[in-house]
Amino acid sequence: MTMRRVLVLLMLGLPMVALGSSPAYACDEPVLPFNRQVSHAVHIFTGTVTEQRVDPAQDGNRRIYDVQVTDELKGSGLDPLVRVASSTDPEQCGIGEIQTGDELIFFVGEVQGANYFEAVSTEGTRAASPMVLAQVQEELAPEPEPEPLDVELTSVEDGAPPSITKAIAPGLIVAMVGVVALVIGTLFGRSRKGA
Repeated sequence: MTMRRVLVLLMLGLPMVALGSSPAYACDEPVLPFNRQVSHAVHIFTGTVTEQRVDPAQDGNRRIYDVQVTDELKGSGLDPLVRVASSTDPEQCGIGEIQTGDELIFFVGEVQGANYFEAVSTEGTRAASPMVLAQVQEELAPEPEPEPLDVELTSVEDGAPPSITKAIAPGLIVAMVGVVALVIGTLFGRSRKGA
């Protein structure tokens, strides 16, 4: 591989790594665009994983995380400590290898069955970073209201409308000049042919 190809690959790959737009864990489901991740989520919050365990009801294919909520960015009414469940199976779009003490930003829906939230990688849950927090805040910021237009009304002079003769006089004059020009052109045009 030539040096030029290596540089092209680096230039294409670095922005993807730097932007961190990919979720914490990949799966076969399409990843929602960031604005849809934000609008789709009922709750968006940052939190630190304080404990994790395997869900015995799911034969080890699911983990339950106890999360200490740090900041609630969207939604309201979260308890300071919430439970988040996610699949451990990569094909089920789990949030991946999470360790106790990790700080994440969670994009979740409504509370599920046994009082927990479901976290899926394709819907935005990922490691928390200042850049992601800024993107969420920007996406959640209210649209600025458009400034009202300054319209200046001009008053029309009050008075009687012009008479019908004054209204059609310019058109009649133009029509008469055209007829005269046509007649003169026809007369001079015949006399030249005859000469």
